[in-house]
Amino acid sequence: MDKEVDFKGKVGSAMASLIPDWAVSVKGGCSCKDWEKKMNNWGVESCDTDNRVAIVQHLMSQEEHLIPVLKALPAFAKRIAANKLLDKAIKLSS
Repeated sequence: MDKEVDFKGKVGSAMASLIPDWAVSVKGGCSCKDWEKKMNNWGVESCDTDNRVAIVQHLMSQEEHLIPVLKALPAFAKRIAANKLLDKAIKLSS
């Protein structure tokens, strides 16, 4: 049985846990750890309101790290996915 992880107030850590390894083709050079810390410091409310646009824009800017099939998705689909991913991370950390 998997041990449940407590992400209370840690949106960045919750987000990091949601991005599957198979979706990323290039490791490193992505500033992911910096964004994880930044989001954890911002907290749930600030990630959901004040910083949502910046977080989604950052995720969108990381396209070069995706596997080819995900790179081929239209930008609007990637933006929807980025927002859904953030919503899920916020829910996990609330």
